[in-house]
Amino acid sequence: MSRRIYLYPLWLRIWHWSNALLFLVLIATGVSMHYASLDKPLVPFETAIAVHNVSGVALALLY
Repeated sequence: MSRRIYLYPLWLRIWHWSNALLFLVLIATGVSMHYASLDKPLVPFETAIAVHNVSGVALALLY
């Protein structure tokens, strides 16, 4: 059986995927806030604001 060879250390892979996930969350909540409708909300507006703010701060701290 062959052994996997990783080009990057584990901490760097975790940092990269954390950044990617938070960036996608910011996009999703930003779109949800921008195209908010009262009859069919993708995410409730207050929830989108809270998640967007937390994700933005987390992304800034990870950078």
